[in-house]
Amino acid sequence: MGYFRGVIHGTLIGTVVGLCIAPQEGSRTRAQVQGAIEQARSGLQRAQETARTMAPRAQTAARTMAHAAETVRGGVDRMRHSDEQAEPYVSVNGSDGSSTVRH
Repeated sequence: MGYFRGVIHGTLIGTVVGLCIAPQEGSRTRAQVQGAIEQARSGLQRAQETARTMAPRAQTAARTMAHAAETVRGGVDRMRHSDEQAEPYVSVNGSDGSSTVRH
């Protein structure tokens, strides 16, 4: 949000400075400003419509991801629990780990 706010502030400051040093008539400048305002309004309306359309989809995706995370978390917990109850590891050759070496 901070980056977006900085972009907006920079745009506004740049516009004001540009208008102050513009080498053209005031009526022409006002017409350009009015056109820019109309474009900004149009863009804002499109963004709002897109947000309204995408909000339900984003909420559904967030719920799906939360459910998937909970499923994975439950599986990990079950595996961890089953490992805690499992017998200690046994040697592959059947010994109990205490081997004697014969010469």
